[in-house]
Amino acid sequence: MKISHPAFWPLILVITMAFWAGGYAFLKPIANDIDPVLLGVLRFFFAGIVLLPLLSLQKQRTLPPRREWLPLALLSLANVLPTPLLAISIERTSIAVSSILVNTNPLWVALLAPFLISEHLTWRQRGCVAIGFVGVLLVILNGQNPWTLIQSDYFLGSLILLISAIDIALFSIFVKRYVERYGGLYVTTINVTVGSLLLLLISIVQGNFWSIAEVSLRTIWFCMLLGILSTALPYMIWNSSMQHLKASVAASYKLLIPIFSTILATLLFQETISIWIILGMAMTSVGIYAVHRGEPG
Repeated sequence: MKISHPAFWPLILVITMAFWAGGYAFLKPIANDIDPVLLGVLRFFFAGIVLLPLLSLQKQRTLPPRREWLPLALLSLANVLPTPLLAISIERTSIAVSSILVNTNPLWVALLAPFLISEHLTWRQRGCVAIGFVGVLLVILNGQNPWTLIQSDYFLGSLILLISAIDIALFSIFVKRYVERYGGLYVTTINVTVGSLLLLLISIVQGNFWSIAEVSLRTIWFCMLLGILSTALPYMIWNSSMQHLKASVAASYKLLIPIFSTILATLLFQETISIWIILGMAMTSVGIYAVHRGEPG
């Protein structure tokens, strides 16, 4: 049944961003209880359990041509790597900082796209990107002395989060052509499934996979919530929304993720949010929104 009420997709996307933000709250309690790569394996395994049956209902069931297998495998790895990196860094920083820095990936897309795929930025958009990166700097410094901060775990965690954001940006740039060719659900399911298998291989080579026998049911439960509520369902709804809303409008809802994450961090984990983090979040959000606003469609 087609739902035409104008408030439907905005409401659904707001709820979806809350679930996406909840992923940071699901990850925080178990980050020290499980190997980071194994955590990624379980997250995307549970996401794949949801996505694969849905994909089987679609008419398109053929594999991509062999020449695209390697690029798609590399994209799949890029898609899942931020989870282990986030697990490593979230204990060194905080939920709020992790969410803000990881979700600066649209700024990195805007910065890298002109060099990688020749997308042109207007001078106004360049200014907005600069504002966004000033916000990134404020979040990383968090009102501290740079020379003291550079030796801290907080600084290391922040750098790892920025690497995650760059990874997501590169994934977003290069996956676009495959989404246009095969559809969002098809590409997402391939990325999640193949990415999970690649993380599994890495975990086995590291010798850490067998520690799964020692993982508690509580940790498995949180991984399942992370995989279903904060991965599979948001991906599905996000892909569906792109068929009903302009890309720039749908993308603007992602600005709610750091806000919801910060609220959850305060309510559930009693994290202290400094004025520098709030100001940095505001500036990155303004920069991202303004850049997206200037995009066609």
